[in-house]
Amino acid sequence: MTALFYTRLKKGDILKKTGNMQIRISAEDKSLQREAEIYAFTTVDALKRAGLAYLASLMLLVICIPIPLVHFIAVPTLLLLGPLFAALIFKIFFKQEELRIRDAQCPTCQAALKLATTPTEWPLHDRCSECRVSYQAEILSKTDI
Repeated sequence: MTALFYTRLKKGDILKKTGNMQIRISAEDKSLQREAEIYAFTTVDALKRAGLAYLASLMLLVICIPIPLVHFIAVPTLLLLGPLFAALIFKIFFKQEELRIRDAQCPTCQAALKLATTPTEWPLHDRCSECRVSYQAEILSKTDI
């Protein structure tokens, strides 16, 4: 049953569907309601990205070993900062939510809108790239799975 709530958005990224949202996009005196799906990175995917960051720092460390003067500074620095960098990458991607909005259109000209996939504060304010009318997107309801 839980396999139904997983989706692959990019190669290697497994995101778990965590909820739905009803969003109202309004401009001037017109408004549209759209449905959005909320996805979150899984722990496995966050660990995978952190591991890749750590491996990249180790590869850079190996490259720096034969360089005479650089290895005195770069090797100890990469040994210390590699795990910290990996922990930072894990913290960034762990439980990060991504929003997928179906058919987001400008209420005035019906052009496709590019809303932020990881919004930080609601309501969202922006301008349509086609008609240059200012619009606002706000949450009407949110349901968690």
